[in-house]
Amino acid sequence: MSSEEILEKLKKVYAEIFKEEMALTHETSPNDIGSWDSLNHVLLIKRIEEEFQIEIDLFEVIELKNTGDIVNAIQKRLV
Repeated sequence: MSSEEILEKLKKVYAEIFKEEMALTHETSPNDIGSWDSLNHVLLIKRIEEEFQIEIDLFEVIELKNTGDIVNAIQKRLV
């Protein structure tokens, strides 16, 4: 799956978790979304795991700083 395809799927997940539509890019980070706090970060990762049928290690979750990092983590598991 290409990073663009992943980004398209993530737009729906982000809208569900953060309750707003947004122009999502690889650089989108918690600084860009007011409701992206630590609780919503955990909910986001849980929902991503469900959507893509993957598991992301807790230690890696802590290192995910922006959407590009999330896309890379997903791609790594879909290979």
